[in-house]
Amino acid sequence: MKEILIAGAGFSGSVVARILAEKGYKVTIVEQRSTIAGNAFDERINNIVSQKYGPHIFHTSNKEVVDFLSNYTEWFEYKHSVKGLVDGKLIPIPFNLTSLETLFNKETSNHVKEILFKEIGLGKKVPVMHLKKHKDKEIQKIGDFIFEKIFYNYTLKQWGMEPLKLNPLIMERVPVNVSYQDMYFPNDTYHIMPKDG
Repeated sequence: MKEILIAGAGFSGSVVARILAEKGYKVTIVEQRSTIAGNAFDERINNIVSQKYGPHIFHTSNKEVVDFLSNYTEWFEYKHSVKGLVDGKLIPIPFNLTSLETLFNKETSNHVKEILFKEIGLGKKVPVMHLKKHKDKEIQKIGDFIFEKIFYNYTLKQWGMEPLKLNPLIMERVPVNVSYQDMYFPNDTYHIMPKDG
């Protein structure tokens, strides 16, 4: 019998270990944490599923992945749509056209929408940093507002360092939606969560 040593019990390590074990290999996983599933680890506390390392949502369009995982869990449907309280108003996050119209007057909203529709396109996404550096002063103002009110503190908390010191690609992870779409993953076929965590 071949023996396999796997470093890490995150998604990759756990899946590879499971597949190899089912094929008859003797598998040992070494993990520095006392938990499995990497940052997606969750646990029940007073019958509430708590995600210790922050929220993680299962979404994919890959049926093979869903079929594989369905061997080990039942699911419930979950569509991730977030609202945030900004300047006393509840808006969709990621920031979208509804957010823009809720927080800014009609003249400003229409001006910004006209430029974004022309340059980016309705239904597209744009990184907030592109708005901050835009040639139009109104769009720069909106970009600064979005960065300060929505991205800055969340990114600081998540990464533990000043957002502007991070790789610029990180700031593109949650773009501004040039649409009224308020779901995080609208293009994925499956939006589901494990029934028991």
